[in-house]
Amino acid sequence: MFERKPVFDVFYVPWGDGHVDRHVAIGAAWLHQQHGRKAVFVPGKQNYVNNRTLSALTSGCEVITQRALSNAQWAGGPLLACWPTEQMFGSISDRLGPRVTAVCVLEWGDAAYQRSWITAHRGVDLTGTATTNIGIALPPVVLAAMETMSHLVDHSNGLVGSFDKAIAIGILQALVRAGYRYDVDEMCAWALANGFTAGETEHLRDYATKALTGHRFRLRHPHPLAADIVRQWEAAARQTTNQ
Repeated sequence: MFERKPVFDVFYVPWGDGHVDRHVAIGAAWLHQQHGRKAVFVPGKQNYVNNRTLSALTSGCEVITQRALSNAQWAGGPLLACWPTEQMFGSISDRLGPRVTAVCVLEWGDAAYQRSWITAHRGVDLTGTATTNIGIALPPVVLAAMETMSHLVDHSNGLVGSFDKAIAIGILQALVRAGYRYDVDEMCAWALANGFTAGETEHLRDYATKALTGHRFRLRHPHPLAADIVRQWEAAARQTTNQ
């Protein structure tokens, strides 16, 4: 099936002490060291205008906002993502991904989706001060199942086509029936970093949340997974753990 993987490097400035201006200075210094047309990505224009440090240190850079993303004329290059929302992470992975050569994230707080996305992209701490391991918390068996899902679905269909939706839901239900649980934020962050589009991830979040509660999905064409599929995931997980 069609699959695309992000090819850009990810760096980040951890929230740490919450000193926004210092974080901005570190991120701006990184941006100016990069080659190509530089851009700053913010939730809204006021986030850029109201932070004098950011506007002063990135003068001349393209400014992109989540609210006006469809009008962005930026051709591509390094991207400084300031205090990104979950929707912004989706846009970086999906809509902006083909244009990005490298991205630096200025963290805002300690939102789970933020930590998960950075870790799924193997983000490098620019300060070298991160004191916690924010690794992806999905159990190895769940990761193996997600790899299966990624390879089976057609990513151009957004997980809404009857075949792809049935695959995703079948895999999630198989995990839950076998007693495996997962963090939905972690799962969606992994998906965004591994070829799923932002639109797919929205539907994945819905399916994954409902599967955990035992929701009874109405599928026109349920996808028949192999009877031993969970054992296959468990074997793959053991092999990965032993490497």
